[in-house]
Amino acid sequence: MKKTFILILTVLFCITVTAQKSKVKYKPKGTWNFENSTAPPGYSTGTVEIKRSKKLYTVTFLFSGNAENYLAENVSFRGDSLQFSLNIQGMDMTSKAKFVQKDQIDGETYVMGTSVPFTLTRAKATVKSK
Repeated sequence: MKKTFILILTVLFCITVTAQKSKVKYKPKGTWNFENSTAPPGYSTGTVEIKRSKKLYTVTFLFSGNAENYLAENVSFRGDSLQFSLNIQGMDMTSKAKFVQKDQIDGETYVMGTSVPFTLTRAKATVKSK
């Protein structure tokens, strides 16, 4: 009886430990490749730089067809979710995104009553040659 009781406790302990959801800590800092197949020409691809300073995040966009940097406002990152506002050529837009993998963020931008999907993939680090 004692052995059966210990066996049951062991099994329950194992089930409890394996059933606990492991929390992945996502790190948005870095350079990301931006892609949005439905955006106007010049704004469908580019890079996004996400930085953190004193618990505040900054998000800067540089689109492939445009030499101007766009700094996002109202940036927040919690858990796996990133939100920000952006103004491009007088058009206000808000974006909400989530990590779907360690190196991929999928989101939507809301502009003029329409939602437009986008994807950020972490840029691969380049090795500088001497």
